[in-house]
Amino acid sequence: MEIPTPSVESIGKFFGGVLVTIAAAWTIVKKYGIFDKEEKTVEEPRLRRAEDSSIRIATEYLEGEIRNLETRLETKFEKRIADERSFLMGQINACENRITEQVQEVGRRIDVHYQGVNERLDILIRGK
Repeated sequence: MEIPTPSVESIGKFFGGVLVTIAAAWTIVKKYGIFDKEEKTVEEPRLRRAEDSSIRIATEYLEGEIRNLETRLETKFEKRIADERSFLMGQINACENRITEQVQEVGRRIDVHYQGVNERLDILIRGK
């Protein structure tokens, strides 16, 4: 009996599949950092030339300007909110005053009306 031997093509497919599987697994391990759990620290490069220091100075200046702009925008926004709040409070107070005046006017009219009714009743009671 003869022992069947695999062909060169099937051996190549087998080892090629094994290599592709190993490469894919290694790529996944590197991508998700499963075995590489060390914290990666980024060191700030040391300034070696005048160009580097001027870039650093310019960067710090721009960061300061950005902070100043943020501060100005925040104060402007807060001022606008305060102005709108005071405007709305003024509107609410004006509405409240109008409603109070209207309620007082209705109260005065009711008092006048009841006074007239009472006067008529007094006349009817006295019989004059």
